Amino acid sequence: MYAYKLRLRDREREDSVLLIFSGCYEGTDLEYGTELEILLKANEASYQAVILLFPSYLAKFILCGSEPGSKIYRNVTRYGVSVPVFFYNFNGSGELTKEKEIHNPNSLSYDTNLLLASIKDQGIRNLVVQRKDSVILKAPPGTIFQKPSDRHCSEFIKASELAVGSSENQFVAFCLLSYMPTFRADIELAHIWVDTSNIGSFIEPLINYI
Repeated sequence: MYAYKLRLRDREREDSVLLIFSGCYEGTDLEYGTELEILLKANEASYQAVILLFPSYLAKFILCGSEPGSKIYRNVTRYGVSVPVFFYNFNGSGELTKEKEIHNPNSLSYDTNLLLASIKDQGIRNLVVQRKDSVILKAPPGTIFQKPSDRHCSEFIKASELAVGSSENQFVAFCLLSYMPTFRADIELAHIWVDTSNIGSFIEPLINYI
């Protein structure tokens, strides 16, 4: 799982939300709940809401395992009844669907498009901040980077260093989904071409989500 603090602004209000991304099946509901417990204990800050985000194929499993009394339920509600919990899934095009709400959900309402944009933007920025020295490379003194377009830059973004571990790679893949062209129903996507094998770790989960 990949978690970070998400700041959502709506008119004059700003909410601090704990975003928890689970990009694949991570075991039984007990194992899933244990993973959540470890993650939530490491994020004891004050939040206005918790959002659990997962691929649509996991919706039935997660919702069945999040009923009152389950380990998943006990952990996602650990911040108390004043902090609503929202369950969202995403489909193969990266679109969000709200599946479930726990604890006074009407106290907060987020525009889905704004929520999606904020999740992607802030989630990627959080990854960059964590390892900026390996992601943003500066050209040695007296040199420049030359891109395939012939543009010259003093800095280079090394995308392959952006994510560490399967959960972060899956999050990057999720963020890429919405950039996929819209295909006609009679066109089958056969290949995804990448410019370097270094970003292959993003491509495998991207193919699975598509």
